[in-house]
Amino acid sequence: GPRGRSRFTPFPDNGPLQVPDHGNPVRFRNDWYRPLPPRAIEGGTDGNLTTDATTAKRKEIAADIRKDAETRTGMPQTLRLMESLQYEADETTLKKVEDQTSKYVATLKDTPPAQLDSKKDQAKYINDAFNLLTKAKAIPADFPPKAELLKIIKAQGWDKR
Repeated sequence: GPRGRSRFTPFPDNGPLQVPDHGNPVRFRNDWYRPLPPRAIEGGTDGNLTTDATTAKRKEIAADIRKDAETRTGMPQTLRLMESLQYEADETTLKKVEDQTSKYVATLKDTPPAQLDSKKDQAKYINDAFNLLTKAKAIPADFPPKAELLKIIKAQGWDKR
């Protein structure tokens, strides 16, 4: 019977893909498999991480995003810096974001009303980013540029769906 076919042995590190207890030849087409990345317990970053490992990984991600932000200018740079704050609080980055978004809001205030509509999508996008950062507690709820931007959005009626 089928019980006689199985021989329980430790799994090899590598080897052919086999179907257990199957005496008939089997062919696979277009099936690919690869080694799994190491689990956290094996020094990898997959699976549950310890609190310290999570903090270290978040710090590493934030550093990578900030490094990428240095290769950009204007609002793309600001948005990358904002993104990094979701991974790690950093006073210098927060100050930079506040300065850059304050300047952005000031340029919106100086934009003639006839041309302001062309700024609508970007303004709403930045407002959404502020809301995400507030929810993640990465910026304070009363972050000055956020409040100023919201005033402009409401005055223009951009908050209406």
